[in-house]
Amino acid sequence: MGNNRSILVVSTKLVNVLLFLAAQSDHSDCDCILLAVLSHGEKGIIYSRDTAYKPEALWAPFTADKCPSLAGKPKLFFLQVK
Repeated sequence: MGNNRSILVVSTKLVNVLLFLAAQSDHSDCDCILLAVLSHGEKGIIYSRDTAYKPEALWAPFTADKCPSLAGKPKLFFLQVK
């Protein structure tokens, strides 16, 4: 029995595209949104494949003015950064 592991290391551009697409979706039928990120970093910085970014960049697309269908709904962000 082998240990099959897949590791996906994504670029900042891909992170931004995925966040944009998620924020532009209609979440009217959803109760909340949950985003989990496992990465490396330092205090206040997360590393992607090609650059570093601040954690605020993860939740900025989901504010009520940018994602009205999630306004007033819980937004859960789990970050594991070593």
